[in-house]
Amino acid sequence: MRLNLKGSLYIWMVPFLQLTNSILSNDDLYGIEAALGQTQVISILFLFCHIDFIGRFPNLSCSVLLTAIVSFVVSFLIGEMRIQQQLLLLFLSALFGVKVLKIVQLFPKTFSFGEGVMVCQISTSAFFRFICLWIFPKKYDTQASLTEHRLHLFEYVILILSTVVLLPMMTSILVGKTQLRHLLGFVFYTMAGLSALVMLSVLVYYGQLWTLITALAHTNTQVFLLLYWAGLSLTAVLLVLVYNKKHWQVTTVDRKYFHMISVMIFVPGLIYDPEFTKLASVLAFLIFILVEFVRYSQLPPFGSQLDSALQIFLDKQDAGCLVLTHIYLLLGCSLPLWFALPAQLSEGDMTLLSGITSLGIGDSFASIVGSRFGKAQYPGSKKTVEGTVAAWLSMTLFSYMLYLPAVNEAAVLSCKLLMVAILESCTQHIDNLVLPLYTYIVLLVV
Repeated sequence: MRLNLKGSLYIWMVPFLQLTNSILSNDDLYGIEAALGQTQVISILFLFCHIDFIGRFPNLSCSVLLTAIVSFVVSFLIGEMRIQQQLLLLFLSALFGVKVLKIVQLFPKTFSFGEGVMVCQISTSAFFRFICLWIFPKKYDTQASLTEHRLHLFEYVILILSTVVLLPMMTSILVGKTQLRHLLGFVFYTMAGLSALVMLSVLVYYGQLWTLITALAHTNTQVFLLLYWAGLSLTAVLLVLVYNKKHWQVTTVDRKYFHMISVMIFVPGLIYDPEFTKLASVLAFLIFILVEFVRYSQLPPFGSQLDSALQIFLDKQDAGCLVLTHIYLLLGCSLPLWFALPAQLSEGDMTLLSGITSLGIGDSFASIVGSRFGKAQYPGSKKTVEGTVAAWLSMTLFSYMLYLPAVNEAAVLSCKLLMVAILESCTQHIDNLVLPLYTYIVLLVV
């Protein structure tokens, strides 16, 4: 099998962020996550060597054994991990090895190798945090601040939502053959209902239901944000319906309308309530995954309608059987929120806007200006110098308007955003994942 190495240069970003968080935080769990990231990088390097010498992917058992050995060596070198933490690292590392192998083999037209690795890194990190809420629950101080109290509750809301959405999907996949549409649909919808009922029963039994409800909408700001987000989401859906009804041809510039809607959705939330916005972004991501699962599996009664509605918006990046562009856009805008430490969330740190700044503003202006006014193209690329300049200026002005930095800080910020604009001009694939992570790293570390 010929390996598509596009995007492989960026597989260091997620482990680097995990390592940075472990350094900035005193929490042991961030240390385990960093060890997991380093294990993934080393395993991928060995996988590259295997492919280079043998000329093909290793088999499944070899991949699992490789990642298991690397995780054991990493945990041994760290030397401060408890046995249950070492076992968790071993399990997640082996799971990562399986996912990387399967995702590239099963969806070769959807994922390049680098893209598949980054998706597996992000999903393994999310699964790690999911498991930690069950295995290593944080002791909650009843005298903690309101922000810490809300973060504690929001973590469990995310856990509940993830269980209700992902458990039915996993069960349906285990059923197997997708040609049994109605059986698959019955299993999926039944498991979704049962999962929701069980979680609701647990909340009622422990008397936490009303606590969660009041935490989710305890201020007028949150109620306003919910209504505002609902209105913009409805606008995006209507936009899809109008394009389908009119049979308009969708261009790259047209797709940037959804980037602008993302800016309008995220900016007020990140300014007024980052914690609540993080929770909402997780919920939106789960809904997107759920919708794509229904579309891909053609589950009745909505699968075929979803598939036909999204066909008009597909581009060359959606050449495979999965439609991921809109999911990557949401993921790119949300990743800085998900990787941010609690202190960054409570302070409304500028790094939280990395996704919006790079994708919603920079990438959009680069595309619009470059396609309409660009003359000086880069060698071997359709991207233009004019688009790069537009991306840099737009991101700089956007950041200045939001944060009003001092003169010396403004100059440094402008240089950092220039680095982002240069990467945007060089990135041909998975820019919705790469640009937000790179912007986050540049703003946080450089």
